[in-house]
Amino acid sequence: MNYFFNIQQSIREDIAASLESFSSINLEELDDCRLMSRYDRKFSFSVDLIPAILRKLNRSYFVLEVEGRRLMKYETSYLDTPGNGMYLAHHNGIADRYKIRIREYADTGIKFLEIKHKNNKGEVVKYRTPVSGFDYERQEQKAFVNKYSPFRAESLEPGVTTYFNRLTLVNFELLERITIDLGIQFTHNGFKDQLPSIAVAEIKSAERNLKSPLTKILRGLRIKEVSFSKYCIGTACLNTDIRKNTFKQQLIKLNQQQDDFIKSYRDRIISGNPIYQP
Repeated sequence: MNYFFNIQQSIREDIAASLESFSSINLEELDDCRLMSRYDRKFSFSVDLIPAILRKLNRSYFVLEVEGRRLMKYETSYLDTPGNGMYLAHHNGIADRYKIRIREYADTGIKFLEIKHKNNKGEVVKYRTPVSGFDYERQEQKAFVNKYSPFRAESLEPGVTTYFNRLTLVNFELLERITIDLGIQFTHNGFKDQLPSIAVAEIKSAERNLKSPLTKILRGLRIKEVSFSKYCIGTACLNTDIRKNTFKQQLIKLNQQQDDFIKSYRDRIISGNPIYQP
C-alpha cells in the first residue's frame, strides 16, 4: 500500500475542508500585508496537525485564494557560490546572512528573483523583481543581485530546488501572515529527497514579539519554535560531502518524526480512521 499517497489524499482533503470556513483574500489585497521587512518565527510539526490547527484559526484570519485555489504549488531554485557560501553562513551561525533564489508560483507561472537578507538583529528584509528565469548576463538581473547582496551575480550557480504546497493566512488587521508548507521535496544534480510527513509553519510580522493566536495553539500542542531552512535541510540531505554538523540533530529528528508518522498512519489506516485528532 502506498501510504504516502493516502497521506496526500486524506490529509489534503481534510485541509481543504478546514479552509472552507475561512473568508478569502486575493493577491491584490495581500499587497497590503507584503511585510518585505519583518521578523519570522518557524515551527515544524506533523502534517496531521494542520486541519485541527486551521479549525482554531478561522475567526482571526483570511486565507489567500488564487484562481479558486487555497493550497498552492511553489517551486524555489536557490543560487549559491561554488563553495556553498550562503549555506555555510547559516551552518556556521553567522547572524548576518543571505539567500538568493528564483521562486515560481507554479499555479500562475509567475516568477521572481528574490534576495532575503537576515541581519544580526533578526530582521528579515526581502527584495524581489519579476523574471522569466535567472541569467546573470542580463544587466537588470546582475544589477539587482549586485545592489541588494554582497555577491556578484556572475559568481552564482544553481543549488537545491525545493517543491512544496503552501497555504497562506493573513490576520484581519493585515499585520501578520502565516504560511504553512507541506509536501516538501528537494532535488539537486539528479538526486531527490522529501519530507512528506513534515509541515513547516512560519509567522511573519512587522513586530518582533507580536502575539499570534498560532503561537498559543502550538504551545498547547508542545510545539516549540525552531530554526528551519528548506534550502539548508535540502542541501544537507542531498550533498554527502558538505559540512552538516549544525543540522545533524535536526536531520535525525526529522527522520524519526517521519518514521513515527508512517507507523502511526499505517495503524490508523488499518483501524479505518486515518484522520488524526489531537
